[in-house]
Amino acid sequence: MVKIDPYIEREFTENTQILYYQAASVMPSSLMQWTDDLFGLLVEQRGPSHIRLLYDISDPRSSMSYMILTEHDFLHPGITRTGKVRLEQLLKQRPEMIIHFALLVSNTISDQTIYRYNANGANVHPQVTAQVFQEQDEAVQWLTQTMQDEVMTNPLTRPIDRAWVKAVGDHFADNDETYYGDQDEISFLVGDRVVTLAFPANKTIIIGRNVAGRQNAVIHLNLSIHQNSLSVSRQHARIDLRGGHLYVTDLHSTNGTAVNGEVINPGTPRLIGNTDVIQLGEVRLSVMFE
Repeated sequence: MVKIDPYIEREFTENTQILYYQAASVMPSSLMQWTDDLFGLLVEQRGPSHIRLLYDISDPRSSMSYMILTEHDFLHPGITRTGKVRLEQLLKQRPEMIIHFALLVSNTISDQTIYRYNANGANVHPQVTAQVFQEQDEAVQWLTQTMQDEVMTNPLTRPIDRAWVKAVGDHFADNDETYYGDQDEISFLVGDRVVTLAFPANKTIIIGRNVAGRQNAVIHLNLSIHQNSLSVSRQHARIDLRGGHLYVTDLHSTNGTAVNGEVINPGTPRLIGNTDVIQLGEVRLSVMFE
């Protein structure tokens, strides 16, 4: 294994022709190193080529951090925003290059989430096919199968099976991925830190930041130590547990609150679910569902 970062290692297996990355932890600086390493290897490829990538983020914290830092666009092998742009430019220059990408995630990620992303995996890029897995053997088997498919019709050019996508959606329509339950604690993933708090009696968590030397309002999740904390209001938002579901409400903050990139209206509760990314100003966090 080649260490490209204190937390990320790379290996190329000759027999399966798979470029394997394993991430023990995921942080912004690590993703930049990862992207640069990947791009350096891809630009060295010459002629028609099928690239097989396996990203192992199966550690639960790595999976959640990766989802947040990639802004839920985690089926794109370019990883970071810059990396995605660079990769798409490279693929445009080399239309003969095909990428098969398998993402290995934690078994704490729900089946519904995995099915949803796999149903849309063909939409990543015309020269990329991508799938999410929870078992490494299955991921390797899928990537290995692509070696046999190279002489057949390129699977990337096949139209999306809309009937199958609809069937998957119907199958999970009654499953509530937003159900949190009547729990006494709540855990947040903020950057690479997990913060666990006990719910107050009113089941409401106030999120904001304290200001040194000033009288501060009551907050439960203090984001003062975050590098982008100045974008967070003193009382920015609240999380309410009601009927087993979690709701986020913006408390008329200066820089607003967004869920999965969609700005929410101040004072209006917004239902949140597993893997949803909540952005307060420039700080991103997520609730860790069991």
